[in-house]
Amino acid sequence: MNVAQIKRVFSLYNVGDLGAIKTEMSRLNAIRTAIQQASLIHALKSIKTTQTGDARWLNTRAPLLNADPAIGQKIANEFDL
Repeated sequence: MNVAQIKRVFSLYNVGDLGAIKTEMSRLNAIRTAIQQASLIHALKSIKTTQTGDARWLNTRAPLLNADPAIGQKIANEFDL
């Protein structure tokens, strides 16, 4: 969901900017926690729906219920995903 930010962490590591890494990692951890708390599969699928505009991402297989698009919209807005 946030590949660009993960890439920034690797780039910062390569130049040795440990202070910036701590800042980026705290944001990455906040995003990961928000996704986990919202139910991993549903949150990921819902965020992908928000990013692409394709509601088919909300579909899941039984016995799971389809994902709620509001979950992804909230997380995407909160973290600019």
